[in-house]
Amino acid sequence: MPTFQIASGTVQKDGPLLLRAAVKDYLLEDILSRIDSPHKFIFYHFPLSGVDPKKPGGGSCLFSYGECPVGHNDRPSWLFQFQGEGIPREIAGSWKVGDQSINLNILRGHQAGFAVVPSTPDAFSRLDPTIMSNLSSQIEELKKTLALVKRLKEGK
Repeated sequence: MPTFQIASGTVQKDGPLLLRAAVKDYLLEDILSRIDSPHKFIFYHFPLSGVDPKKPGGGSCLFSYGECPVGHNDRPSWLFQFQGEGIPREIAGSWKVGDQSINLNILRGHQAGFAVVPSTPDAFSRLDPTIMSNLSSQIEELKKTLALVKRLKEGK
């Protein structure tokens, strides 16, 4: 079944990969496990109050100095970004989309976002009309966010 979801929030440090957004919570592994057709996926660090290049992860890192498992102490401007397309599958506790591995644990303890959209245009015709009415504005917000992440990664 086609799935369309875009959200940003805070991923808890421990336990299940839970992203707490303003409106609802998302179990990231649950979303991946329910998809059985080709989709496009984007997962990324995203400072919710805007990028501050002086802070670890541009402000997305919620760990105390010296505790960040992804190395924001050594690489403070680094932001995680994954883009892939395919059918997600779990292999020995790790997730893959197509032939790409997704290390979703990098999102733990960070403000982050994700987008999941069907790969085929005809899938959009089967989505709920309410979702379709918001699709354009959500895609524009995602484009702005990804452009900001790209600029920060490039040091601009």
